[in-house]
Amino acid sequence: MSDYQEIFLDSPLSELTRKVRRNLLIFSTSLFMILKGDLVPTSVTPLGITISEEKLNIIPNFIGLIVIYYLVKFFLYMQVDGKLAVYKAHKAEFPDARASMGYKDFMKHVKNNHSSITHRHGLSFLFWSLARNTLDIFFPLAIGCFSIFFLWSQ
Repeated sequence: MSDYQEIFLDSPLSELTRKVRRNLLIFSTSLFMILKGDLVPTSVTPLGITISEEKLNIIPNFIGLIVIYYLVKFFLYMQVDGKLAVYKAHKAEFPDARASMGYKDFMKHVKNNHSSITHRHGLSFLFWSLARNTLDIFFPLAIGCFSIFFLWSQ
């Protein structure tokens, strides 16, 4: 397997982005469980905290704000990690071209030779890369958006 394939089949997300994704999934599923299962706590006995009935709606709204924060943060981090992975893959595919030209010229060179890249490496690795990205990237974004939509539709 070439460096190009290794880069695309490896996780495109950095450790920091994976932590943000984890937090997004935790808060999104917590928000969904609170809304769907009506699991809003009314008291925290060890701390002696009791929440009044009129303030119970604050908890889902607060968690919703946290989900929005992590959605935006994950989206931005994912964009940076994705662009970096694509750049590394293209740099591995055309090492001589990258060494002899500037960034913009190099990206034009990659764009002009994209069909030869697909032909050389086949579509199977592109399929598995897309499948992995669906689970790693699009699924957490969909869960986060779904939980926010569910909060707003209440």
